[in-house]
Amino acid sequence: MQLELKVLETTLSSKEEAEKLAKTVVEQKLAACCHIIPISSCYEWEGSITFDNEVLLRMKTIDTRLPQLLSFLEENHPYETPQLISYKAEHASKKYLSWVTSVLTP
Repeated sequence: MQLELKVLETTLSSKEEAEKLAKTVVEQKLAACCHIIPISSCYEWEGSITFDNEVLLRMKTIDTRLPQLLSFLEENHPYETPQLISYKAEHASKKYLSWVTSVLTP
């Protein structure tokens, strides 16, 4: 059975928060790799339109690890209502998927 590459994204308020979560999910083998990307966000929160500088944390994992990664983030994310959006990578090179799989499976 071929494992699928999954990407999970969340936002955080600082690079430090993102680095802390990224380090933990990689150490716990919930994600093989994370990108930390500064972004500007516009959203409605508690009746007001808000603009914030945030950090996008993009995590690469496999389908068998995704439930544990989501559970970890739901319990440890500092936001009251965190964005947790996952999607299947439509294409992943065989070498990259092999590397991700080797990192995340015993």
